[in-house]
Amino acid sequence: MGAFLSMATRGPAIAMTRRTPNISRLVPEGRPPSPARRYAPLAAIGALVGVTVGLGLTQIPVGSVANSRPVAGFDCGRADVIDGMTLQCGSRRVALAGIAAADDKLAMASAANLRTLVAAGKTVCLKPTTDRAGNALARCEAAGRDLSCAQVKQGLVRRRDGLVCN
Repeated sequence: MGAFLSMATRGPAIAMTRRTPNISRLVPEGRPPSPARRYAPLAAIGALVGVTVGLGLTQIPVGSVANSRPVAGFDCGRADVIDGMTLQCGSRRVALAGIAAADDKLAMASAANLRTLVAAGKTVCLKPTTDRAGNALARCEAAGRDLSCAQVKQGLVRRRDGLVCN
């Protein structure tokens, strides 16, 4: 694999001889490594996999997060509309997540459209969170229709915070 050719001179004629490289520095001297030392990397990988599975870190959502596992939320029933982006669910005031007011001129039309959407059926809010000011935010649906996306599709509000609509 790696024989070197060297030129040796013997009198008037030049002869080509093979010389093998010195690999003694590459092979450790003495006994071969113990099984514990040889298999330590495999043991470490096995331990890492065991901890990962034990902690349940192997559950990777595929597709829509809403379809892959249950999402915490609350039922508003018949929600009251405050404005084109805010609902009153009983004692809870909830801003629709992912949207912002587009224009003051559209405020009345936005509120009227949201009232029509909410009147279509029971309102359910999913993934409730709070914004920096402590206001409640949620993705809400009425009769199975996402209210934030419906408002954006009508052009009455603008998309915000990476809202994704199907």
